[in-house]
Amino acid sequence: MPSIAVIGAGPAGLAAAYRLKTMVPDVRLTIYERYDRVGGQFNVREKAGIDEDGLPVHSAVWPGMYTNTVGRSFEYSTYPMDIRPTRYVPSDTIQKYVEGYSNSHGLTPLIQFCKHVNKAWYDDDLKQFKLRITDLKDKKEDLVTYDYLVVASGRYAAPNIPHFEGEETFPGTIIHSKDFKTSTIFKNKRVLMLGFISAGSILCQTLSDKTEYDHILMIYRNVQNKVLEMCAQHWKYPRFELRRTRILSIRNSTVHFEDGTSGEYDVILKGTGFKHEVPFLVPDLQVNAEFFGFLNDLYLGVMHCKNNKLFFISQDSNFRNTSKWELQGIAIAQLITGILETPPKEEMQKDVEERIKNWMNIEPKPLGLAEKMNEECAYLKKVTGDTTVKDKAMAKIFIHDFERFARDVADTMQGKTYPELDKLLDE
Repeated sequence: MPSIAVIGAGPAGLAAAYRLKTMVPDVRLTIYERYDRVGGQFNVREKAGIDEDGLPVHSAVWPGMYTNTVGRSFEYSTYPMDIRPTRYVPSDTIQKYVEGYSNSHGLTPLIQFCKHVNKAWYDDDLKQFKLRITDLKDKKEDLVTYDYLVVASGRYAAPNIPHFEGEETFPGTIIHSKDFKTSTIFKNKRVLMLGFISAGSILCQTLSDKTEYDHILMIYRNVQNKVLEMCAQHWKYPRFELRRTRILSIRNSTVHFEDGTSGEYDVILKGTGFKHEVPFLVPDLQVNAEFFGFLNDLYLGVMHCKNNKLFFISQDSNFRNTSKWELQGIAIAQLITGILETPPKEEMQKDVEERIKNWMNIEPKPLGLAEKMNEECAYLKKVTGDTTVKDKAMAKIFIHDFERFARDVADTMQGKTYPELDKLLDE
């Protein structure tokens, strides 16, 4: 009877858990969740920083936040959404939906809530993982062992916070997007936003709240997805400016930029992304995250090349949605049961390097989007080991993430659309 521990009861962790529950015979499955309900990032906390248990707040979502991808990208294949959103949905709606999935699929009884994993390591003598876990209610500590470990603790818990020369002299407020909870901090303020994706979501929230800011400048260094960049150039908001530049230094309220300009600001928001960090894993079980889009040590994006009993889910940044997590969960179950063969370590590492190389060679141009989608389709076909999976079906899963840009892009490109995408979907 194989024993498996899944760390994290978010959308991805539950997707994996259901596939393990139904595909691994006689499995003893336990899901550890730090909070008192499921949802992962959508388990929103009212405060930033340190939570009521003295631990860093896990969720980077703020109260009232809407998804920044279309709602259907979070839909499980075995649990249709009651509401069919055409665009975005509130985060609490997604949390309730994920909770319904957990209850209806028999996963909730398998979850140990309010359990914090302090440390996880592999015992070479026992050929098992050892987990040191704290019950956050009674503060008691326990040591448990499992044959397999699935890390589903998310990738938005550890903010990437760059430091700029002289920022300690800044008299105003400096926050990372992870700690953003309300746009009232921008009221009547001169705001500098760094980054593009996270900062863009916060900008949308600020505009939606009708917060009366003084001025907002959003700066960015580089955007791999040129479609996003082209759309953003057409944003027309009052007292808002978008500029491609970098901070050189900060002197009191004055920020000096690489393009030779400077400005006075009251608030600096760092939408500068996140670091891949799994604090409970010992160093020899960590993965190389030099290239954030992929983790260099994961075969098929899920299995650790150096320990074939350790798995990760939802750890890359490309086309993230529930359908992909379900397929990754299937891959984990098939690798554990031997349906998918585990190659030698050298072959696994070679496969990882080849996938990263293929992805990086795709030009970051608008029509490169279809190429990226094709590359992801090929990956998912390999993940599932199912040669009957059609590119068309996979493309339809991912097209939802891009439909929100279609109108702006069509205008920008003088009515042209993506010929590769159209061809792929029409076949």
